[in-house]
Amino acid sequence: MGSRRFEDIQAQTGMSSNLLTIRLKRLEEDEVIERRQYSAHAKPFRMTYATQKGRELDGVLLAIRAWGMRWGGFPPGTEPAVALVLQKDR
Repeated sequence: MGSRRFEDIQAQTGMSSNLLTIRLKRLEEDEVIERRQYSAHAKPFRMTYATQKGRELDGVLLAIRAWGMRWGGFPPGTEPAVALVLQKDR
């Protein structure tokens, strides 16, 4: 969804910090994402990136999203809850 910082992911998903931490750690353990230190600011923080393994899930996730848009009972012309964002730094 275009976010890489914990606070931004939390704001987009509405998850509690505890639940989001658990899920991100699991994705990292399964090598779907990786977290990299970003220290261009005075207070360093970690950014989250999809790994090759994670990027290969894109097609699956897009197919599930398309299925939900078609069969989820949404009125015609309804905007999806999730916007797709092209990541240029893959």
